[in-house]
Amino acid sequence: MRTFSVGEKVQAMWQGKHTLYPATVKASHAYENSYDLEYDDGDAESRVPARYVRPLATAAPTPLTTTSQAPPGGEL
Repeated sequence: MRTFSVGEKVQAMWQGKHTLYPATVKASHAYENSYDLEYDDGDAESRVPARYVRPLATAAPTPLTTTSQAPPGGEL
């Protein structure tokens, strides 16, 4: 299972519910595999089990597009 560092942005299931909310790790409790979190809306939760914490989802990468241009006076 992935571990998270203090200050890292994550998503977590508030009170173990199945919806993920953005949060910041405020403390790590390695001996019990849990985290203290501060949610982006200002709520906080202590000793959240690691199984309820996920990496923060990042935006999908923008696909690269290429533009082909014919050389002067020629075809591709």
